[in-house]
Amino acid sequence: MSADLDQIARHLEFLGYEVTTEQEGRLVAKHSSKPNLVARDYKGGCLLTAYFGADTGAKRKRQGYLETINSLNSPATVARFYADSDNDFATEAFYNTPYDRAAFGRFMDLWDQDFARVVSSDIAQYLK
Repeated sequence: MSADLDQIARHLEFLGYEVTTEQEGRLVAKHSSKPNLVARDYKGGCLLTAYFGADTGAKRKRQGYLETINSLNSPATVARFYADSDNDFATEAFYNTPYDRAAFGRFMDLWDQDFARVVSSDIAQYLK
């Protein structure tokens, strides 16, 4: 695990996440009121990923599900939303290192703003 990812872990803890390290250098960050996420070193930066299980409605109404996901991408700042290979709802954001406290703080504010749009969207009807 890189020194940048270590600093990101400490910053996430400061933001109220409970951070644990998995094998392969991945961080799992859990929060009581924000989406849980996984952070890992990726192509010279850090990739944050959050997954949400989709229910059978996402398969039955696939076009509506994908249109809803696409509507989240349009105004998104740092996050990108997609249906993964299992059809679950996923989001990712890439933070370009080196770690900088102020820059990562702004990045996480934008991540939170992108997720605020998720909460107010129609995606919940497709999730478990």
